[in-house]
Amino acid sequence: MKFKLVESLEDIQADYTNKKEQLEEIKKFFYDADFLEYTKPNGIAFEKNLEEEENSYKAQFYIDTTAYTYSCYITTDTTASQVSYSSKGDFSNLLPAVSRFLDELNKI
Repeated sequence: MKFKLVESLEDIQADYTNKKEQLEEIKKFFYDADFLEYTKPNGIAFEKNLEEEENSYKAQFYIDTTAYTYSCYITTDTTASQVSYSSKGDFSNLLPAVSRFLDELNKI
């Protein structure tokens, strides 16, 4: 017996609209934190670099707008060590992931 899963066009459109609204909300968080937005293959990235006398860091949050996933990392180079933070997931936990990413960045 074969089953065919069919979603209605209305459900697909509602899901797309919801994800688009989430993305616009996320952009505001990054703009407020002085990140630059870059168009990347299949998505967008928000990046921030900071160099000080003794250390520097690079932070990137990439959102794949075709697969609806994200990945992020923070790398800090100091004279003594290198500290990294990374995470990845899907749109179901995107807002908490952005909050945690920005919190980790503020701790550095």
